[in-house]
Amino acid sequence: MPRRSHKDHTLASRGEMRHSYMRMNDTLRSIPTFILALCCASARLPLVAATDPAANGPFPAARQTVSIPGTQSAALTTDVYFPGTNNVVSPSAGRCPVIVLGHGFSQSKDQHVNQGRHLATRGFIVLIPNSNAASDHSRFADDLRKCIDWIEARDADTNSLFFDRVHADRVGATGHSAVGTERDSGRVSRFAHPGGITDGPCG
Repeated sequence: MPRRSHKDHTLASRGEMRHSYMRMNDTLRSIPTFILALCCASARLPLVAATDPAANGPFPAARQTVSIPGTQSAALTTDVYFPGTNNVVSPSAGRCPVIVLGHGFSQSKDQHVNQGRHLATRGFIVLIPNSNAASDHSRFADDLRKCIDWIEARDADTNSLFFDRVHADRVGATGHSAVGTERDSGRVSRFAHPGGITDGPCG
């Protein structure tokens, strides 16, 4: 087989370079079309609420006010928020994690309506009691424990709308101002201070 000359090699290299350049040019021209198609497709996708912690979750929020037996034989007037409507927990919420929210000193549950509703849209059951002794941190902590005992009992009550809907292994406590003392007192050691909020039935 005859050997190729230097000139032949040069011509071949130029031809390959020209071919590569044309392919690259075609690719670059197709990029804007690809980006436009991707943007159009993305516009049809549902937004994920978890991308913004301030945005509501996928569930409607409902509320009921109940009386929970508290410490010293005093009743705790408590707002219970949950994902659902018409006294029915949304079936798609599954077993819901629980958050007990304590108000600060000289406040009431009425200061935390927005927090309760917001967390309910994200699949949480939220209990916000009116404290009978907000200045007594130990007693307030015990009252928060009473709220957890109450919702866990509802999970086993076939007549309750919360029957079989409580995720007892996912329980958290949060609140405003003085509640930090209750949470850290050891009396609510079962509670995990929530570090974030997510969507879905498991929180």
